[in-house]
Amino acid sequence: TGVYLKAPEKVKYKFKLEGHDNDWSHTTENRVASYPNLPNGEYTFRVCASNAEGMWSAPISYQFTIKPPFWKTGWFYFICAVCLGSGFYVFMKWKVNSLQRQNQILEDKVEARTFEVVQQKKIIEEKNNDITSSIRYAKRIQDALLPAKKYMDENMGDYFVLFKQKDIVSGDFYWVNKKDDKLFFAAIDCTGHGVPGAFVSLVAHGNI
Repeated sequence: TGVYLKAPEKVKYKFKLEGHDNDWSHTTENRVASYPNLPNGEYTFRVCASNAEGMWSAPISYQFTIKPPFWKTGWFYFICAVCLGSGFYVFMKWKVNSLQRQNQILEDKVEARTFEVVQQKKIIEEKNNDITSSIRYAKRIQDALLPAKKYMDENMGDYFVLFKQKDIVSGDFYWVNKKDDKLFFAAIDCTGHGVPGAFVSLVAHGNI
């Protein structure tokens, strides 16, 4: 406020905000200087007043500081960095633990399936051994039905036998029998291989 008692309505002002304005403002009768949205920093406000005769007073000044908002301070940046770092660490720790749990679950499943496969393999091997043993015993029965080598040596002289089963037992067999002065022999092929063919060969042998 500039004081001029003769004509106070004719008092004029000019001002300048150092740190924001480069030059003095235009002369005005308004006693309000508005600076909205000033950035943080150091400022010096200078103002002069003149009377009706145009005599200007010496500038008076007012220094002030606008502090930055808390989100622009160093300690806020530090806290944000700490929070981000801690959050990233916690996230990575959770991610690693989650992957470890998933891997452990997969390992347990693989171990359980492996144990199951091993047990099934043992069962299959045991059953296979039982079946193979039974079939080998059946071969002994089938061999007992074939003509004895001694009988063939005595009655056939110079001969050979080519007998190759596809499996352990076969539906094929040969037969030799001597009646009076006649020798009968046959190479018989029964339909089928393996155990079914061997059963057929037993039926065929019983009908000879």
